[in-house]
Amino acid sequence: MISYLLSIDWNALLCYNPSAEQIWLAFSHILWSAVEQYVPSRTSTGDRKDDNVQSRPKKSHKLRKCATRKRKLWNKLHFSAHDSDLRCKYRESVHLWRELLRANEIVHEQRIVEANNLGAFTVLSIHAFLIVLLLVR
Repeated sequence: MISYLLSIDWNALLCYNPSAEQIWLAFSHILWSAVEQYVPSRTSTGDRKDDNVQSRPKKSHKLRKCATRKRKLWNKLHFSAHDSDLRCKYRESVHLWRELLRANEIVHEQRIVEANNLGAFTVLSIHAFLIVLLLVR
């Protein structure tokens, strides 16, 4: 995939696509074609027994409960924006939610590392590679 992306004439892409929208469409087309060519995919048979790999890591009960509380506080704060006590409670719930979210991500990443499965890194590595590629260019 690296050789495919390095073989593209990025200067020509910028030259022949003068507007931001055209550049974005061309860039996303190139990236999606690279993903289709080089990233292994798995088709679902529709059978739940076959789909034992989850698309998203499951969130912990505490995290879901905290997110619900945060959302409810935000809705209340939306209607009474000048309530300082409510704003303080909302900010505390946001901080707690961020801590729980990060802890949940660490647990998920640890499971991937312990699984010793290179296929589990596919999505994470593509995302990181694209960020590095954009920063280098």
